Amino acid sequence: MHRFFFLLNVLIMSLSFSQKRITLNQDWQFSEINSQKWYKTDIPTSVQHSLIQHKILPPPYKGTNEEKIQWVEDKDWIFIKDFEIQADDLKFPNILLQLTGLDTFADVFLNEHKILHAQNMFVPHNISVKKYLKAGKNTLKIKFYSPIKYNKTKRLAAGFEYPADNDHRTEKVSVYSRKAPYHFGWDWGIRIVQMGIWRPVYLQFLNEAYITDYFVEQKEVSEEKAVIQNHLQINSDKDFKANIVLNIRENGKTISSIKRSFDIVKGSNSFLLPIDLNQPKLWQPNGWGKQNLYDFSIEIKNKNKTISSKIHKIGIRKIELVREKEPKGESFYFKVNGYPIFAKGANYIPGETLTAQQDSAYYERLFKNTVAANMNMLRVWGGGIYENDYFYELADRYGILIWQDFMFACTPYPSNSAFLDNVEEEAISNIKRLRNYACVALWCGNNEVEESIKYWGFEKRVPADAYQNFFHSYDQIFKTLLPDLVKKYAPETPYIHGSPLIANWGDLPLGLMGIRTTGAFGMAVSHLKF
Repeated sequence: MHRFFFLLNVLIMSLSFSQKRITLNQDWQFSEINSQKWYKTDIPTSVQHSLIQHKILPPPYKGTNEEKIQWVEDKDWIFIKDFEIQADDLKFPNILLQLTGLDTFADVFLNEHKILHAQNMFVPHNISVKKYLKAGKNTLKIKFYSPIKYNKTKRLAAGFEYPADNDHRTEKVSVYSRKAPYHFGWDWGIRIVQMGIWRPVYLQFLNEAYITDYFVEQKEVSEEKAVIQNHLQINSDKDFKANIVLNIRENGKTISSIKRSFDIVKGSNSFLLPIDLNQPKLWQPNGWGKQNLYDFSIEIKNKNKTISSKIHKIGIRKIELVREKEPKGESFYFKVNGYPIFAKGANYIPGETLTAQQDSAYYERLFKNTVAANMNMLRVWGGGIYENDYFYELADRYGILIWQDFMFACTPYPSNSAFLDNVEEEAISNIKRLRNYACVALWCGNNEVEESIKYWGFEKRVPADAYQNFFHSYDQIFKTLLPDLVKKYAPETPYIHGSPLIANWGDLPLGLMGIRTTGAFGMAVSHLKF
């Protein structure tokens, strides 16, 4: 896995001209806080994963070893890395520390300066750190706090126990944690409440202006023409006139390009570059045609010098979710490029409880096997994780449509303002990260949350006012907040509030999804693991 991220980093550097990025993934140390015993590790990892590697913990999948590893979740832990910075590196106008995944409750210190408090496993962080860096040795420390202890006060303040039955502990704190639900246990897997640096860490050296976001919105798509709007976000330290250059390439050959001059001002800038692509080669799902991908490359130039750039592989396609009233229910099927498709696939759960063990070879095997089974869709289940970029890159490459759940499953959730703010940040981050992938066919609010509230007997287990508030919270999160964010940040992507869409998946006349379908939807019930 570490080799994969190294190769990815080399690719990024090769595309970013005068920008520079270094990895901080190797040669870390970690320890239980207030312990004198330190262990070496590389990242991505979790405390449990690294302790297993050091044989401090037994293999968790063997016998009854699950019981022997539970003590880790009640402790606080610290990760430390020393790294060198050259004096010339400090000449870059902007330096960002990129923490792409912290699991979950953590404080981050750079040279003893606190620079971040993190509280969401699914939110990456880009922190301006130039003023804290120095030539020579620098030290990065990340303290991780036990999710059990961190959420104790919230649990007690609620005055009742949330019916999160997949949380395999008496004190159920999983609903308060924006962290992979399955870490707390599930009906298909063991409980390992992980903590650690679960995705890579980079130091990014940037010029006086740099691209913070690039979205390729496909407004209209047909075999004759694709109407595309390129949305660009730029952060700048100063006012200046820049040229912005867009090149669209197919197999390395430029097939279309535009160049525009813009006045960039100090602070945040937003620009729109419309372009039409005539007779585009459309991206098709597996079994329906080729997975054509174009390279969309955007550059900012200041006096003919490229100071920032981004590149995305884009599949031109149109995906529709067709829901029409019928005499005995409602249709539910997908059209891709105007044609109804039979969605043949599976419900995908994380392939490893220890997330760090999912390396590039695992993902490649997953998608090769998916194609070999003649599937064309995977549903990323809401009790797991938003997968890493390589997962979606492979889905684009192999023509596998992705039904993407938000990470909520099988229990009601709070809806206080702090929780909603945390969910909003998580949703925006992941919608924006995934919206350029051709494979993303649908955003779904959750897995079986409304189902659980209505039909699993929760009204007998919590106070009446708490039970009624479950419905209010559901509407706030899944029928207001999340659909509004999808509409704003990925307007071309359909959204449904939950699965099953009409609660009570056991009602056979209504079918697997809780609706009567026209027969164009065939998602398999079984979990898919490789």
